[in-house]
Amino acid sequence: MFTALAVVAFNGVAMAKTEEVKTNSLNVEKVAEKTCEEKAVDIYEGVMGSGSDNLALLNDLIGLCH
Repeated sequence: MFTALAVVAFNGVAMAKTEEVKTNSLNVEKVAEKTCEEKAVDIYEGVMGSGSDNLALLNDLIGLCH
């Protein structure tokens, strides 16, 4: 009987300072980075706008990727 009482008392003391710890998890999506070729096309379109085409410039920009 003393052993059972001691176990219950010890368990109460051991659990007295126990705190529940909650963790927050973040959902992080990896943003796909543009390839060098896609960046080259973006630069080309920014320079040329809606004007005429300059395929030599486009090829040079893409060539910098390799």
